[in-house]
Amino acid sequence: MTHTRPFDPILFGEAAIDAGTAELNAQMIELLADQPDWWIIGAEAFRAARRRGEGPFPAPVMSSRARSARPTAVPIPAPSPGTTVCLSPQLLPARPGNKRCGR
Repeated sequence: MTHTRPFDPILFGEAAIDAGTAELNAQMIELLADQPDWWIIGAEAFRAARRRGEGPFPAPVMSSRARSARPTAVPIPAPSPGTTVCLSPQLLPARPGNKRCGR
């Protein structure tokens, strides 16, 4: 049996990156170099700082038409019968007949 690779490693080398993309990547790395790592300060603090516009990018502009709503359920097939797959406990609202993951 011949061993085949599903992806050619050459396609992921430095030479395969478009010059414009490489330049943009370098600029992004430079912009973000002095920012705290989210895994050090915590995701919640990182997101709050982003919403306030702290860091190299301005605060996001929220649409006046935006509204808070119940999260959209995304069905995910379980790997085997009787197994539950959860992306996040917050994805499933607590209501009768709806088990919450990890709770």
